[in-house]
Amino acid sequence: MYYMGIDLHKKYFVSTIVDKEGKVLKRSRVSTDRESIKHYFSLLKDKGPIKAVMEATFNWVYFYDEISPFVD
Repeated sequence: MYYMGIDLHKKYFVSTIVDKEGKVLKRSRVSTDRESIKHYFSLLKDKGPIKAVMEATFNWVYFYDEISPFVD
């Protein structure tokens, strides 16, 4: 199990992925366009289950809809 924190902005998001011990495994900055989101999360799908949390900003619903197939 991995854990992802997401800082969502209008044109990009920043994510940090940690393992169960809290060790940082990956930090990324990714565009919030649909194709970039899908590409980023498709690269992670073989790594194992990921629990994600994000701040509730104006565009969280759109972003949630895009990432929900990839995270628990």
